[in-house]
Amino acid sequence: MSTLTNAEYSEHLNQNLSILYKYGRTGFSKFQPTDVRFLINKYIETRYNYKTYHLLLEIPYAGRILNWDLIFDPEDLGEVPDFDFNDDSFLRNPDIEYIAKVIPSWDKWDLTNHYSLTNIVNEFLCLYKKTHLDKLIKNNKFANIKNAFEELTKKFGLSSNQLEVHVETIANENNKEEYNLVNFLVNLPVDLSKLPEYCQEDPDNFINPGDDFVHLHIQMKKLDNSLTKIALTLSPRVEQVLGRLDLPKFTKDDTLCTYANAIQNLIELQIKQICRRYNARSMFVLNIVDTFSNNVAEYDATKFYKVAFIYEDKAFENYACLVTVQLGGKFPQERPKVHMNSLYCHENRSCMLAVPFSTYKPQANDVENVIALKMLLKQHAETLQHHKH
Repeated sequence: MSTLTNAEYSEHLNQNLSILYKYGRTGFSKFQPTDVRFLINKYIETRYNYKTYHLLLEIPYAGRILNWDLIFDPEDLGEVPDFDFNDDSFLRNPDIEYIAKVIPSWDKWDLTNHYSLTNIVNEFLCLYKKTHLDKLIKNNKFANIKNAFEELTKKFGLSSNQLEVHVETIANENNKEEYNLVNFLVNLPVDLSKLPEYCQEDPDNFINPGDDFVHLHIQMKKLDNSLTKIALTLSPRVEQVLGRLDLPKFTKDDTLCTYANAIQNLIELQIKQICRRYNARSMFVLNIVDTFSNNVAEYDATKFYKVAFIYEDKAFENYACLVTVQLGGKFPQERPKVHMNSLYCHENRSCMLAVPFSTYKPQANDVENVIALKMLLKQHAETLQHHKH
């Protein structure tokens, strides 16, 4: 393509970056604007006084961050940029014919085609992923780990899009012995569809929770698992619901498959309990709302932990009180807390009565427990009405 001016280059590069953020993938996730940085290249800066020739892509991959430099030629901005992968094990001595074969977008590069950057980066990522997978499968020194890896993929039916592998050999400067480090990142197949919706906790700061996922990172340094490290990354909605999970230790008897299966079972059990409690809270709160519909002051319509309403009864003429019912995280096994606040204190003071909901029964249905609540309130309303300080 013809040489671009700085203004044309800047316009088309920004369009390419917009497409990259929309369709590009950094492993399991989409590219974010924070994954791309412009660097100052001293030679280019001094000569051309322009700051967008050198890009750094920070790509999350297999529990690591890949740093890929893209440097455009300011004398021919239409040419494909130089790639520096900062990894001697990947395309160390690149063969142009080989690259043209495995990276189709190389010969088709055209910055005015706003998908060019996305296509070429995605193709290099696929090649990078294949390179490390081949290291694991074809190198005999990783035979045991390879077998464990194959067991894992077979057990969970994982496709190449659901896992990432990174293999490297690191020189130990102290004793000059090399050791191998293998990183696995697994997109665990967990059913997250029944989780409660993401709760926007700050109305002034709307957060897009994105797609749900559970990513298990396993780093293996020794075959006896003595130095194996574990990390779990959860999407915003999953993290909000599950909170911080205490992960079991990766023992010497564990394999990739047994450990991943244990984590999957742990999360599914947590989700089952949380969903059951969430559904129980929502049904109970909504039954209260339905019963006292005309007098409801407020209720938690996202997590269903609280409902407040005005309680009135014909038996107590010209008297009413504000009732607050709060549910704990262990409801329905845990008894609700009930507070009654008098709206008509003869001394014009704020009066509150904590009422033990002793008639609440975890095994009863919601309708029965709401009836019990009404009886409880009627029993204590007279006490609150005629209380003395």
